[in-house]
Amino acid sequence: MSKKPLILGIESSCDETAASLITENEQGIPIVLSNIISSQVEVHKEFGGVVPELAARSHMEKIDWIVEKAINDSGRKIEEIDAVASTAGPGLIVCLSVGLSFGKAKDKIIQNTNIKDEDIIIKEITTKGDQVQDMRLSEVGGKGLFSTNIEKELQDKKIDIAVHALKDMPAIETVGLRTNTFLKRNDPREILITQSGKKLNELKINSIIGTSSYRREFQIKKIRSDLNCKLIRGNVDTRIKKLNDGLYDAIILSYAGIKSLEIEDKITEIFSIEEIIPSAGQGIIALQCRNNDIEIISVLDAINDKETSSMAHAERNVLKVLEGDCETAIGTHAIIEGDQITLQAELFSIDGKQRFFEKKSSKINDARELGKELGEILKTKSNNSYKR
Repeated sequence: MSKKPLILGIESSCDETAASLITENEQGIPIVLSNIISSQVEVHKEFGGVVPELAARSHMEKIDWIVEKAINDSGRKIEEIDAVASTAGPGLIVCLSVGLSFGKAKDKIIQNTNIKDEDIIIKEITTKGDQVQDMRLSEVGGKGLFSTNIEKELQDKKIDIAVHALKDMPAIETVGLRTNTFLKRNDPREILITQSGKKLNELKINSIIGTSSYRREFQIKKIRSDLNCKLIRGNVDTRIKKLNDGLYDAIILSYAGIKSLEIEDKITEIFSIEEIIPSAGQGIIALQCRNNDIEIISVLDAINDKETSSMAHAERNVLKVLEGDCETAIGTHAIIEGDQITLQAELFSIDGKQRFFEKKSSKINDARELGKELGEILKTKSNNSYKR
């Protein structure tokens, strides 16, 4: 008798968090071994409909124990599971991302270390950057809004590993913490989504482009000075809704975010790196821990992607030299070919009217120094005209 596949299914597409263990009998007929469902009806009742951000938060709070209960109720063990299936669509974008990220993250750690599924606990931490949605980050505290709360949990030993989008982290490392582990880079390019389906060069004069970044604003104006850029905040789902509601003619987002949510069909145009140089670290997930936690450091070293690490350090060192923050309009991007790393960066003056560009190559082992060198060159070229 051949072994029958055992599948863990995860559902998080809207307002129910669910997990199920499924196999089949000798005749190939599916058998449901367990089915655990948690409803969010009470959470959303007062709003008259599902609120995406609340739904995602509830999924994150419940999915860990729901999966654990589904496994326990099935009478099987985590080691017996052959595959994980999670909902990819349709559904609320931010909710789908919870199920997808959960499956991918746990799978990555289990495959590359000796840590077992039952040893991993996922904790969601809401940051001020998530809460403030109507102002530029530079007006309410900068990039630290996305990392301060999480880093505090690390320092207080309430968590062991913090997971960040590298582009949202301040350039200077927090004392006592270590950010030296990076997952393989996702596509760092920028994308455009429009209401009309028209590309950037086809939009009408004075069309409104939604962005919260000075860098993106100046880069768009470099291509088309006749367009108007307007502040937009919120997660991907919220921004797309604002576009569909007619508040904007187009919005600019990172390709990595759209790709991870598997909604590439919404993309109108993908910009080349030459057209719009991305933010330092864009498309890179960074893992952070305490710098004296030897056990956790050894775990993180096992899943670190070396090429991505070289790119990250080169790009971040440009920022460090320039003391870059949310008000600094700078794009920087590194590529690796063989044993060579090539780094390019562009920096804009405060008003966006002046652009300073530099591109250099070196051996991969010198990636950090290359970043510092490029930063110093741009600093000299700009004569500090980029500082507010």
